[in-house]
Amino acid sequence: MIADYEGDPKTLIEDQEEGLYPTLCMRDIVVFPTNMTPIVVGRKESLNLVRMLEKKPDTIFCVFCQKNKDTESPYEEDLYPVGVFAKLIKVIKMPGTDQMSIIIQGLGRCQMKHLVQKEPYTVIDVKSLPEKWPDENNDELFRMLYENFHYEATGWK
Repeated sequence: MIADYEGDPKTLIEDQEEGLYPTLCMRDIVVFPTNMTPIVVGRKESLNLVRMLEKKPDTIFCVFCQKNKDTESPYEEDLYPVGVFAKLIKVIKMPGTDQMSIIIQGLGRCQMKHLVQKEPYTVIDVKSLPEKWPDENNDELFRMLYENFHYEATGWK
């Protein structure tokens, strides 16, 4: 399980293949690469996606954030163009409701090319976006940046 991952985060963010991916459209949550995020899912398309992911737990999917949280059934123009690839970690069914609580792991970033399908769940054609990692030779620059930030935040050197 990725949740127990203790290695270099760079290995989590491997470039995914360009192509069609099942997609979770989020109302007001942004998922970042390498971060684990709890989400409550209630829309029909989202619930259908989670049920499919439960049957195929190794499936990589995409997460895109909506521009307007009040849009009930978002289309391409309703979504921000950059999202993340993700992996489902855990599903918790909420008794007495049609909702589920899920935990997902953000992987690498992706860019939407176009929305392909809305039923039974959203599918988007995406391409992988390469991550920009800090140069390991910039230790001195990082130290200076850290010290300046620390001083501004605390007033202490």
